[in-house]
Amino acid sequence: MEIVIILAIVLIVIIVGYVLALKQISSHTFQCKKCNADFTTNWRKLLFVTHYEDEYNISCPKCGNKGCLKNNKDIKE
Repeated sequence: MEIVIILAIVLIVIIVGYVLALKQISSHTFQCKKCNADFTTNWRKLLFVTHYEDEYNISCPKCGNKGCLKNNKDIKE
């Protein structure tokens, strides 16, 4: 029984850490590779999106491009 409680606590800590990391990433400004539009997105949209380094496969709200979008950390809102 103790092992189940420990595993549940560890799982909760991992999930909370993942959600906090997603919220931090979603505060960054993204730039579309096609139209160069700058935008932010909701952290829930980033939950299951594929990414590689600083490129995220989310759609641009301006042109609808569903290709990879670059996470542009230098742009301030």
